[in-house]
Amino acid sequence: MNILRKLIPVLLLCGTYQAQANTITVVTKGAGQFGASFLSASHDSFKADPSLVYIKGKKFSEGAKRNVYPDADLTGEDKELFSTYSPRLNAPERSELYYYGDKPLTKRVGEIDEISKTFAYLDAQSGVLNEHGVMIATSRAYVRNFKKVSYKNGGILNVSELSRIALERCENATDSIKTIGSLIEEYGVYGVPYIICVADKDTAYTMEILPLEDDKKGLWIAKRISDGSVYVSADSFRIDDIDESDESLIMQPGLIQKLNDRKIAKTNSNKKLSWIHSIRACEKRPYYSLRRIWRASCILNANCKLSAWSESYLKNNYPFEIIPDRKVSAEFLMQLHRDTFKGTEFDPSATPSGGFFASPYSYNLENERAISTTSTAYTYINEVSSDLPVPICHFALNTPAESVFIPLTVSELPDAYSKVDRNRYDETKLYWATNMVSTLTKGYYYTMIDTVKVKALELEQKSKATISQYSKLSAKDFTSLLNANAIASITGINSLYQLLLEHHDNGYKLRYAQGHNPKFIPVERYNKEENLRKAKQND
Repeated sequence: MNILRKLIPVLLLCGTYQAQANTITVVTKGAGQFGASFLSASHDSFKADPSLVYIKGKKFSEGAKRNVYPDADLTGEDKELFSTYSPRLNAPERSELYYYGDKPLTKRVGEIDEISKTFAYLDAQSGVLNEHGVMIATSRAYVRNFKKVSYKNGGILNVSELSRIALERCENATDSIKTIGSLIEEYGVYGVPYIICVADKDTAYTMEILPLEDDKKGLWIAKRISDGSVYVSADSFRIDDIDESDESLIMQPGLIQKLNDRKIAKTNSNKKLSWIHSIRACEKRPYYSLRRIWRASCILNANCKLSAWSESYLKNNYPFEIIPDRKVSAEFLMQLHRDTFKGTEFDPSATPSGGFFASPYSYNLENERAISTTSTAYTYINEVSSDLPVPICHFALNTPAESVFIPLTVSELPDAYSKVDRNRYDETKLYWATNMVSTLTKGYYYTMIDTVKVKALELEQKSKATISQYSKLSAKDFTSLLNANAIASITGINSLYQLLLEHHDNGYKLRYAQGHNPKFIPVERYNKEENLRKAKQND
């Protein structure tokens, strides 16, 4: 009851919509190693469908329509529309991998005009990466006193579908943002406050969208991320100044007038019209977002000297973007997404909730929300570079610290990735192999994590060597080699659970972590006279 009493005011303040969360980083080419651009994202939800699906490019005749579907992970399950958490979509016209013959087909929310030709892309709970190297990720955000907007209010597009349409239709990030904006203006948007980050090899943006109950177009704004910088999104709106002369902004037509008409326009401490102040942006709870932004910024640049503490969400000293103190690589981002505040005062393993085996995870709802969390369904790191024949998606299932990032391309994927049922164990699916390793390791973290890390490093280094060695091949041959590497990596992960059992059979070699031992109570020595006295008393 005490936890509920403390949480209720926060939930009422920032809205009571479903608690699903993501952490996103956008690395521009000037900040990326060897001029590569990256976009990484975790999808943190115990209910999300972790399937990764390849969607083929298609051609359509004039007058064709595209169905628009609901998303249970955004707005909850809908029995009328047959919208469920797992599978997230049952619509065979989208892909044969989105067909479940034993379940009712998902009903559409509406339809939009189709174009003559679409591009191939990878799809998860939202779009991931397309064949032209457009990288995308979505993240929830919070606004004070927000009420979830239904599609019945007029808007038919949710953020997941917007991200997919952008990948189907666009060859660069700028066109993606403009396409999403024009779709919202024409067809409307529903759901909850959301962020869409989009990047290509040259340009990157973050877009912030606020659905409205009384206006299907909602409110939206996008900002370009400066080349040479890294942007971090942690379930929070971050765009501040609204200035029509700012060329880095792409704004909804009439946005400033809309804010004024609603009498919500507010300025910030610099006396400038502010997006986040006007819409009353907030966090799910104090430091839920800010702590992750602080931690990622400090990892990216150890000299940034940012404080872990702030006066409030809107009064913090965290810059919109940060210049890293080294060039960022895919391996660097893998470690960032595995971070649990280790070495800081917020490290859960140093608290009683860490347990005897020094677990870095907290199961207390009021504790710090780290970048890596037990609820992570999957994490991906998209990489686009002129040195690569095709874009790459480094994909890890479950909590990344106990998993392996495997490089994939926008092509047919191994069956182990698709049609995953989170409610039913299936030994043929990679999700369940990583789930077994992660679940076992979490229980005996200190003892088992080194074995897991060594195996992950071995497989990831092998993948890195494969990419480096064959990056000059044709796109077709490079893709074939990465697919072969993915299958080999899956085999390696499948063997890891057995390896852990072999090393720790029935508790063999299990050891408490230093500082996490239970209190030592010495065994009493034998005392002949005392034992005889007690024995006579018992008689």
